[in-house]
This record gives sequence, structure tokens and C-alpha cells, in this order.
Amino acid sequence: MKHNRGAAMLLALSALAIMTISLSATLAWFHVTFKYTTLNEARQVCSHIAEAGLDKALAELQAGNRTYTGETNTSLGDGSFSVAVAPADRAGWLAILSTGTLPRGATSVTVRLREEVQVDPAGTIRAIEWREVRP
Repeated sequence: MKHNRGAAMLLALSALAIMTISLSATLAWFHVTFKYTTLNEARQVCSHIAEAGLDKALAELQAGNRTYTGETNTSLGDGSFSVAVAPADRAGWLAILSTGTLPRGATSVTVRLREEVQVDPAGTIRAIEWREVRP
């Protein structure tokens, strides 16, 4: 009997330590998952904003606006897009670079999309190729 003194306290402290470590690991996992999910959501929204910039440029070109070279910081929802239109490397093609930006606290999320379009003299768009441009 004398040799068992304090065994219950040692067992309780050990169980408490294991629960504390498990809780800390679970909270850290939730934090990382939440951060990744919100960043992924922001990139998705930002991608839609950049696509809206591409659509705006296409609409201008299809309307016959041959002098349209783009625009800067056009507000859309919580973010904005900037578009630049210039001749592409291939003859008869135009390159459209759209950058969608979404403020996120002290920083911002940015997605860049590049689209190349073939426009005939009548203003009809014959072909479209696009991709995301990684920084």
C-alpha cells in the first residue's frame, strides 16, 4: 500500500498530457486546413474575376472596337481586374492578358490568365486559346 502513493496523480497527469498533445495537434490540423481552404476559395474567386476581364476584352473586340488596348483596376465584386491587349507572336492573333486581384487582409491573391484570339477583318473571332499564367 505504501508503494502506490501518488500513482493516481501520475496516471492523471499522463492522461492530461496525452489529451493536451492530441488537442494541440487537432487544432493545428484544423488551422492549416482552414487556411488552405480559404486561400483556395480566394484563388477561385480571383480566377472568375480574371475571366470576366477576358470576357470584357472579347466583347470589346467583337463589337468592332479596334482601338481597345485594355483597362486597369476595373472593380468587380470584392476585387478588380486589369486587361492588356496586344498583338500576339502569330500574325492575325491578339494576346489578351487579364489579371484578377482579390484583397485578402494585408496581402492580395492574384491570378493571371492569357488568351490568344484570332480576329478576321470583319471582327469575327475565329479561334481562342487560353491558359493560366503562373508567376
